[in-house]
Amino acid sequence: MSRALLVLCASCALPSGEVVSAPPARPVLTDCEAALARAAIGDACSGFTSCTEDADTCCVAVVRCASGLITTVTRDCSRCGTCADDSQCQSGDWCIDNVCLACPRATNCLPCAAPQVPLMRNGCETCECGPPSDCSSCPPAECAPSRYCQSGCRGVTCCVLQCAPPPCGASVVGCSMPCGELPCSFCVASRCECVAEGWRCVAVCAENAERSASRCRAR
Repeated sequence: MSRALLVLCASCALPSGEVVSAPPARPVLTDCEAALARAAIGDACSGFTSCTEDADTCCVAVVRCASGLITTVTRDCSRCGTCADDSQCQSGDWCIDNVCLACPRATNCLPCAAPQVPLMRNGCETCECGPPSDCSSCPPAECAPSRYCQSGCRGVTCCVLQCAPPPCGASVVGCSMPCGELPCSFCVASRCECVAEGWRCVAVCAENAERSASRCRAR
């Protein structure tokens, strides 16, 4: 009876003279920093049992070492959310803490002081006040978000739409501006025109709008 002999070698010579070498062994992971950076299940490890990383990211990475081998490598990004601003949510939802949520009902809102009106946000009524959106005097390509945007809101759906000719850019309608000779303490920009690459606006008294209109300036 013949008996086969199995020989294992790290470097074996082929008939042609070529040498087949075994891949180098991966280094033993001995600390959490190295394990979190490059660990794979089955790697050799020592000196720790569990590592978790939840620092500058919304993802959580976990690596576990048992009996000298990496047994667990996971990365959970479920807390990262689904949106950066309202434009990534369907109409009727707001992006809050990076998650699209149904907008709350606007109740018990204080009346808006003229010339401001209640503003909409991604299809929802809000208690925010500001100038009305108006692009009736310009082509659709020049209708763009103005500098007047809602507080605590990110994205194009948070800003009032106004004509924005290329020489002047985003409109300043509704933003605060000096009152000049008007007999009032606070004024906002109205009836703005793009002249010589800058906005020329008419100031109107709006003392009761100071809290919201101060978020941007006409000049």
